[in-house]
Amino acid sequence: MTVSSIAGTAWVRPTVRAIDWTALGLVTATLLVAEGILGWTGVEAPAIIRYAGVAALAAAAALGLGDPAQSLLQPVPTPSVVRLGHRTTLLLGTTASVAGLLVAVGHLVAMTPSGQHDLAAPLLALAATGIAVHAMAGPRIERRQEIAAVTILLWVAAAALPVPATLDALRLAWLEHSWWVVIVTVALTAGVTRRRSA
Repeated sequence: MTVSSIAGTAWVRPTVRAIDWTALGLVTATLLVAEGILGWTGVEAPAIIRYAGVAALAAAAALGLGDPAQSLLQPVPTPSVVRLGHRTTLLLGTTASVAGLLVAVGHLVAMTPSGQHDLAAPLLALAATGIAVHAMAGPRIERRQEIAAVTILLWVAAAALPVPATLDALRLAWLEHSWWVVIVTVALTAGVTRRRSA
């Protein structure tokens, strides 16, 4: 193993320790049990329940974006933007793994195709939205990861509310135009972080 490869991954272990995995762990366990029970009984979950599961998973990932060591590490040469990138990388990877595991459990238990795989793009759109809200809130707001999680949950909850036709496209954008949401939120996050690190 070369020095450069060690240096390139030296951030992984401290970042894993710094992330609060509680919410993601609880949501994952709940969704796995629910997917197992529904698959075993042959009951198809209503769409709103599936949307709620996706929202809970994305919101749980957003809760892990908090940087508990921000004030301690302010004098350290690693900027907060880089630490956010590290946490985002690990959380998105874990969330994608959980989504894949849910699909696999649905296939194994029900022996029929699961409907979860069609929610992969909306999950990514909601996760990217949470990251963008977190980035835009800025480091001065202490509980910005909670603001990001609530934003995700409210946006998905809006899918069950009657709204004027003019707002309908915005209300369901995370579901029907997922890739556009990802593109816009990634651009927003990149713009905000670039301006803040300049």
